[in-house]
Amino acid sequence: MQQVNVASSASPDQGGIVSGTGTYNFGTSVKLVAAANSGYKFNCWSENGAVIATDPKITISADCNREITANFSLSEFNIS
Repeated sequence: MQQVNVASSASPDQGGIVSGTGTYNFGTSVKLVAAANSGYKFNCWSENGAVIATDPKITISADCNREITANFSLSEFNIS
């Protein structure tokens, strides 16, 4: 059976952690999970510059080699 690579990363690197990266059999459903580090919040998943989901837990198809990015931003704090 053909295998494909699913790579996931955080942007920026210090924004959080992602799980689900690996080599899978073609057509497998892959669960990706993003967790923001302290001081950051999860924004969206993107692939090739396009937003593909806004939930931190997604399932994608391993139908080709894929590079998915979990995008994070600094949390805003109000100081009074």
